[in-house]
Amino acid sequence: MSNRDVSTVSFEQFFWSSSDLMCVVDLDRNFVLVNPAYRHVLGWEPEELIGQSCTDYFHPDDLERATNI
Repeated sequence: MSNRDVSTVSFEQFFWSSSDLMCVVDLDRNFVLVNPAYRHVLGWEPEELIGQSCTDYFHPDDLERATNI
């Protein structure tokens, strides 16, 4: 197993088992992956978030600052 393979496996284990909110979004800011912490912390089912824009969940006061990259 290469170092890259080990790193990928380690990241995947961390992503899926972390109690921190973690997600992957695409270039359009749509959720692609959402870890189970969203269910445990916020009560949101990860499967229901997939394909939705993450910016829909930002507080309006934070939207401009968070999307001005």
